[in-house]
Amino acid sequence: MAFRSKSRRIGGVSLTTLFGILLISFCAFFGFRTLFSDLNQNIGVEALAAAFGALFVLLPTKILMDQENDNKVEGEKRTAVFNLSLGSYRKLTQVMFKVLLDEKIEEQELQDLRKEFYDLMILGSDGAIKSALDFIEICTEKFPESDATSKGQNVLNLSEDDYENLLEHALLFVGEARAGLKLSDDDFEWDDERIQRIIDMSRKVTTKQSGARQEISGKLDGWIKLRSYDEYKDVISSLIEAIKNQNPSAQEKYTKSTISFSDIKRGRNVFYIDYISKKNGHKLKCAFPSLLINEQNEKLKTKIEKQIEVLDGVTVNSRKTGDNQNMQLRLDIEMGKLTEDNLLLIGNVVLLFAEGFEKK
Repeated sequence: MAFRSKSRRIGGVSLTTLFGILLISFCAFFGFRTLFSDLNQNIGVEALAAAFGALFVLLPTKILMDQENDNKVEGEKRTAVFNLSLGSYRKLTQVMFKVLLDEKIEEQELQDLRKEFYDLMILGSDGAIKSALDFIEICTEKFPESDATSKGQNVLNLSEDDYENLLEHALLFVGEARAGLKLSDDDFEWDDERIQRIIDMSRKVTTKQSGARQEISGKLDGWIKLRSYDEYKDVISSLIEAIKNQNPSAQEKYTKSTISFSDIKRGRNVFYIDYISKKNGHKLKCAFPSLLINEQNEKLKTKIEKQIEVLDGVTVNSRKTGDNQNMQLRLDIEMGKLTEDNLLLIGNVVLLFAEGFEKK
């Protein structure tokens, strides 16, 4: 595809205009010089000085005026482009987070995403367009085929894994949008840690919504059916049994968002089974309740990490929360590596946490 090239300019004046001014100046000089010579008036030098003096006054004046006019036009254009870009980014962001807030994808939302994306392609940055395309492709791939009876009413409820995946892409889009608007020049740190904090915050808000903590019927069978985890039922059942064998006081509760374990003797929750992530292999995401950061809990954290590090396929991650006043430990368990030895040791770690957490 060919585009018309811009004419070359010096100081806001095109080369063609500059050449024309110089040509007229030289023609005027030699023409008047001949005229004055015929009249026996030797004022060639004066005429030359006058001609070039006028030229050097007029030319800088014209350059400055043109430059000022160009700067004004360019500033107005940048303002218009910024406002249009901001509007395009905001409209697409609103549709993305509408999908995430109700945790479902509707057919109309797919159409809205596509419409706003087409508009974004005009003024959006390359990174923002790529992130938006990734988000829309995931939504489209997950959405079921429509049939003649659906009448545009098909709805896809997002799983925990899909929700986290889409939220991460939406946040990446917001970051790219800030960069495209040159807002990346401010002091806002848009790094992986902050993105993960937002993801964790969103998940916590979801679990605290009305009905999220209400116990579901059917216990494990009901939870497995709700999450479509049929192929993992035996593995999860073995993990639950291992935890309860090591700590008979542990009592599980099945809710829409998680399987929580409460130590009835100590009167507090001690462990959570959240969901299965399929992003980087099939991993069971688990977590311990948050701990206040102090010397005793730091020692407890170190003990847990030492026991987990010897397990194959099990990793422990810790991060600070609550303005660095608390910390949370999370376990990632590869589903294919939950051997009997690993199950026993995980049960021991949960018991260790319950006993250590009990102390003040």
